[in-house]
Amino acid sequence: MDNSRNNFGKLKTEHKTPNEIQNAVNTQLKFHKQVLNSKGDNVLFQQSSRGKKFSLAEQVDHLKQIVLLNQTENSNVSNNALRYKELANITSSVEVAKASFATKAKEARLKRLVAQQHDLLPNYEKNPKLLVNKKIKHKCKDPQSLEIEWFDAEVTSIYGREAGRKTEYNITYTDYPDDIWHFPLLMDWQKGDVMLQ
Repeated sequence: MDNSRNNFGKLKTEHKTPNEIQNAVNTQLKFHKQVLNSKGDNVLFQQSSRGKKFSLAEQVDHLKQIVLLNQTENSNVSNNALRYKELANITSSVEVAKASFATKAKEARLKRLVAQQHDLLPNYEKNPKLLVNKKIKHKCKDPQSLEIEWFDAEVTSIYGREAGRKTEYNITYTDYPDDIWHFPLLMDWQKGDVMLQ
């Protein structure tokens, strides 16, 4: 054990480029986190923190800390024993990743649709009445959850007078059918907060 501690941290670096050494250390850090499920502060497993990339020496030091921390915790466990993640943890991680991916895909799809429809805006600015009786999606803050999300709505009429882009419209949200709201939808459209359904 003492002999291994004396040699600990000595990388076999002959015939290796600095980039190859950096990749080897990064691979070890990932292995300890994802396969061995090693314990340690999350920053120890990262390549950078708060926009600052860790140097090779810092990452090697992080790797040493991880190994020593987990070596002392597992002193009564065989050196060759691997610790596997629990199935529940894996399932939970997969579900969180899937939900995150689905949310990002939905946001990207909506962003593309908004960009595609942005070219239609000048037609509605010239003739604001064209938007009346159209079904739209309107991005705004939910009054109950206070989260920003897209709501389905129908434009029922123009509120007040026509004023080009500043024209305000009466709309009824599908989730709140008894309420009539009015917004300058063309200005919201310009910001990317309105799209036709």
